[in-house]
Amino acid sequence: MVGTKGIKKAVKEAGVEIAKAIPGIAPLIEGIRAYQSYIEEEQRQRFLSVLQERVNRVERLFDCQWYSTEEGKAISKKLIAVALRAESADKVDYFADALINASKPMFTHDKRCKFCEILKTVSLPALRVLAYETNLQKERGPGHSPQVLIDQLIQRSGMDPFLVEACVRELYMLGVFSSTTDFFESGHRKSGFDEGIAAYSSFTHEFVEFAISSER
Repeated sequence: MVGTKGIKKAVKEAGVEIAKAIPGIAPLIEGIRAYQSYIEEEQRQRFLSVLQERVNRVERLFDCQWYSTEEGKAISKKLIAVALRAESADKVDYFADALINASKPMFTHDKRCKFCEILKTVSLPALRVLAYETNLQKERGPGHSPQVLIDQLIQRSGMDPFLVEACVRELYMLGVFSSTTDFFESGHRKSGFDEGIAAYSSFTHEFVEFAISSER
């Protein structure tokens, strides 16, 4: 088994060989490393700033006691840890919203955990498409079909049609959109569409309540 010193030596030797093969690469790598540290700190500050703004805006609308519970601590740690990762930089606002919204009693612990994982994975364009679809569903009213109509989404969003289609498929694959719109108490499918057709379900609504500010 290779020890820590052996690993460090191997890495150093590999670095020397790369530097020989590609002149100037060592300072470039160091520069990128320094840049990453700067971005990490900037992201942390931005997250705190956004979170403070959210707290000030909805101070009376969330349960501050929930954060002291074991469940609250676990979910909060999970959200904060993912929010501060480099790959989450473009979704900091959404993680701040989720940290506030997670205290809502409408969510079970299992759903909070699942929503954390979805938010960690989903792309920013898909979240934007979801916000557009949420507004379209509200405008249509409760009597309208919950099917996601891509042509209307394209018109509303102004985004590239292929991008919108890809985002709808992404949300469907993640389970945010579904072909099933309701279940019987027995667990059997009550209503919905053919497999592969995306629709807005109660699960979609709950994820939106968890991850997307009502003011977006």
